Amino acid sequence: MFSVCLPKFRSKIQRSDLVYTSNHRLSAILCCLSLALLSAGASLYGQYTDIINSNRPGNSMGAYSVGKGVLQWELGGVFDQQDHQLFRYKSMIYQQELSMRYGLIGERLEISAQWGYQWESTLGSTFKDIHQSDIALKLLLFDPYKNPQFEAVNLYSWKDQHRFKLKRLIPALSVGIGYHFFSPTNLFNSWYPTNSPKFMLFTQNSLTNRLVLVTNHVWDHVQTDWPEYRFLASLTHTLGRDWSVFYESEFIKNDLYADHLLRIGGAFLQTENLQWDTHFALNFKETPRRKTIGMRISYRIDPHN
Repeated sequence: MFSVCLPKFRSKIQRSDLVYTSNHRLSAILCCLSLALLSAGASLYGQYTDIINSNRPGNSMGAYSVGKGVLQWELGGVFDQQDHQLFRYKSMIYQQELSMRYGLIGERLEISAQWGYQWESTLGSTFKDIHQSDIALKLLLFDPYKNPQFEAVNLYSWKDQHRFKLKRLIPALSVGIGYHFFSPTNLFNSWYPTNSPKFMLFTQNSLTNRLVLVTNHVWDHVQTDWPEYRFLASLTHTLGRDWSVFYESEFIKNDLYADHLLRIGGAFLQTENLQWDTHFALNFKETPRRKTIGMRISYRIDPHN
């Protein structure tokens, strides 16, 4: 999310000040193992859906997994134009993104890997390097729809069946843990240690049959000198079986970079296993001013079919 800084500003941040100890690495690994063991002992219930369960078109992640045995790819490209008024430079950035998701141990646990490569042109110089490389686990802790009476059909009253119900405000809840991997010479993450963990909390509400609210709380680069907190809220409205639109708000808080971004866009479901999406994003600050446009595709290999 944060563009490469100009080289003359990078020198102010010394990598020797960002030592990540072996104890920190061990604690993050133990958290991953604990999450996996917790999921193995939990009661299992179905989260598989007949159509693809993509985290797109926004940047937030839903509370549900892709389903046991389902392998899913989410691939895309993003153009980001940044105009920094204070330092008086402009950057043109292109990012290639790949996410792979796989459902494990029933339908509640998902393992994923994210990878991204970035090209950037700033002041006549070109930078290119990996800007994202991490793995994550997500575990569904609570699903209100597990109870069949939660959304029981009322055959005697059309009005009662279609009215808004306060119990729809009860969200599905998931937790996640991830781990970043970067080389010591990485251009876009040189102010962070080569390895650092992140912790996540996901909620998802089906406010109506066509309106879904997803929120994410992300504590990133914890146990480093530059911890980051991100909050995302996405509202998606389906226009039919094949089309949907969304609005998303993202807040980023970090001593290196803070921002508020708004995204709008839509998605098209071509088949039950294939989805296309696009989005446009902007922010409201001038250090830097950002305009972003992206397009992605999501595809799954579904053993249930």
